[in-house]
Amino acid sequence: MCCGTVKLLLIRPHRRWKILLSKYLSVLSFSFTLLLFTAFMSWLVGGFVFGFSGASAPFSLPHGAHVVSISTWAESVRTYAYLAIPLLLTATLAFMISTLFRSSVVAIALSVFLVLFGPVITEVLRSYAWDKFVLFANWNLAPYFESDVPPLPNMTLSFSIAVLTVYYAVFLAVSWLSFTKRDVSA
Repeated sequence: MCCGTVKLLLIRPHRRWKILLSKYLSVLSFSFTLLLFTAFMSWLVGGFVFGFSGASAPFSLPHGAHVVSISTWAESVRTYAYLAIPLLLTATLAFMISTLFRSSVVAIALSVFLVLFGPVITEVLRSYAWDKFVLFANWNLAPYFESDVPPLPNMTLSFSIAVLTVYYAVFLAVSWLSFTKRDVSA
């Protein structure tokens, strides 16, 4: 996994799934702590630049044919909640890659590459019938709430959630199978 700690952990009388779970929870806690830190810093910098009273100002949100007015604070929370979904999946993908390849560098590099080029991959695969099953075509749930047009034709919110759930379960299952069946002597 990372930094050679797995060998030291596996000589203890703990089950492998507990070690894997603790490492996964530490990855998630670090990821979501960074998301909260980013939200706080953007609030702080925005407050110094634009004033702190703007958080309660109305924000006009287009919703289909009409416009809904919500507070800027609610819009910020909503935006960061949308960002939490790709963060969860990216962290889980990086975790799976790190358990498969035993390298944090490969996991981080491949995850960053996929996050940066995910929209490009989605556009390249748009001409195929199975493009709606691609992870990157489903992980932005904002269009379902902000407009009546889905990201791709014939997609619904429940379909995207189901696809994301399947990817999440596959990432965790591959991580668990790889880690529990692997010989760690190397």
